[in-house]
Amino acid sequence: MKNCAAAAPASWSIHDLKPSERLVLWSLRYWTACKRQSKPCGDLLREVYANNGMTGAASQLGVLMDLVSATALKAPGIRCTACPLLSADERAILDAVASAGERRLKAAGEILERWLPPQCVRIALVMIENFALTVTNPDTGQSSA
Repeated sequence: MKNCAAAAPASWSIHDLKPSERLVLWSLRYWTACKRQSKPCGDLLREVYANNGMTGAASQLGVLMDLVSATALKAPGIRCTACPLLSADERAILDAVASAGERRLKAAGEILERWLPPQCVRIALVMIENFALTVTNPDTGQSSA
């Protein structure tokens, strides 16, 4: 895990995030911590997302993160669940999710290229778009457009 004391801009505090961004960030951190400890994490993630009307988001996130962990050329810097600051990689992942939720897939793809080979970016784009649409449109997983 990254050092929580590492310097980050003040604007990269978890306290400045919207609730949906905090949920995504916590999910990334929790998933990563569980994988590092070889512990299952799906049940709690499913429960948290289901309680927030985002059924399916946990499995979508899990598949995306499995792809990233299996194919990343460089692992994204994901901090511990208690850290009050975001890493540059965490901020970038949140930006990729937001871009995908707005169907700005080129922007999301450019972010994913920081870690993934091109053939995996194409697959990850479908996954991150599905996840983003589920998180931004609870209960439907559909775009409101």
